[in-house]
Amino acid sequence: MKLLDVLDEKNYTDEMEVFEVTHSRALICVEGLYAMQRAKSGEYKLPGGRLEPGETPIHALIREVEEETGLLVSEESIEEIGEIIEIRKDVFDDNKKYICHSLYYRCNVKDERGSLHRSQNEIEKGLELEWIGANEMILSNKALELEESRQRDTKFMEMILGEI
Repeated sequence: MKLLDVLDEKNYTDEMEVFEVTHSRALICVEGLYAMQRAKSGEYKLPGGRLEPGETPIHALIREVEEETGLLVSEESIEEIGEIIEIRKDVFDDNKKYICHSLYYRCNVKDERGSLHRSQNEIEKGLELEWIGANEMILSNKALELEESRQRDTKFMEMILGEI
């Protein structure tokens, strides 16, 4: 997959234990509006999440989009866009270096809806599906002055507007 960007906060040491994960993220656009997860804080992010053991990135994408939004991804529509790698000190463990591979895919969704299965964390954040224009999402997230570790999807949407 094409490497789009590396977001390296350089706030770790090379001696730290590494915690490395891979996430699949969906770019879903219908009539000029993008499917986003909006938190009660006002932050927007693309639907998607971590691969489970033995799961392919495509199957994680389909599962995560349905769980988070109720939208059903049309598997035959999935197209690779690229990867953003994040490197930083783990926000949950100061003794670990966190490396996250976010794999972005463009895809379409079916007319019918699936079932929501949000995690406790997603419920606490108040994440809800919202359809929004790319510029509006970017401006809204930038107004929140998010810390570096939460700017990944905003930077990705800026790349999309610039056609990567």
